[in-house]
Amino acid sequence: MAGSVSERQDTGRAGEVCLDRLAHELRTPLAAIQSMADALGSGLFGQIENQRHASYVQSIADTARHALAVIETMLVDRGREAADAEDAPRVDIAALATDVVAGMAVLAARAGVRLVACDRARSTPQANARATDVRQMLINLVSNGIVHAGGGTEVHVATGEGDGVVWITVADDGAGISQTVLDQLELGLPIDGDDTSVERLRLGLALTRALAGANGGRLEIKATSPGTEARILLPAAR
Repeated sequence: MAGSVSERQDTGRAGEVCLDRLAHELRTPLAAIQSMADALGSGLFGQIENQRHASYVQSIADTARHALAVIETMLVDRGREAADAEDAPRVDIAALATDVVAGMAVLAARAGVRLVACDRARSTPQANARATDVRQMLINLVSNGIVHAGGGTEVHVATGEGDGVVWITVADDGAGISQTVLDQLELGLPIDGDDTSVERLRLGLALTRALAGANGGRLEIKATSPGTEARILLPAAR
């Protein structure tokens, strides 16, 4: 996993290219959604009499704005070469994971899912990675777990370290995602009965994989019995 500096730089550059392509694909539709929602909210096409409907439109505009801001934040300085892992910032991934879990607890509760945080007392693994990237990867994976686990299930988030790497695992004990679907997503193949949730999954995993690569790491995901387990592996801080 550790690899040479050259290998880590090649992986980082590949991740940067993938992120750039994804950003270009996302910016236009998100900007269009934001613009249309703002226009509707401003009364350009007539006043929205129902206040609840007006609040929906405002929420759509705010969400699109947030998504655009997240993309811009992730892509700041992406054009530069990936930094040597020794010079990368140190991230306490257990603390970061705990923060993300706390912030997504309400979303999980609404879906009838119990979100279980990692036990920080066991270890405090430090990674050489950008905190913003790690946070976004974890948000993507936890969101996927909540959506695909199903009500009455649990999503567990854990961290650890060993052999020069640190890891974050997000695992659910629900319906999860079948290995067939995961393989199709990995190969970029169309999926029978594609729906919005699958497309969100496809995009979320692609972004997570690219962010992991840009930080000299990788994403592993597999179907378990029951559920799905996703793991982010990153270079350990020295």
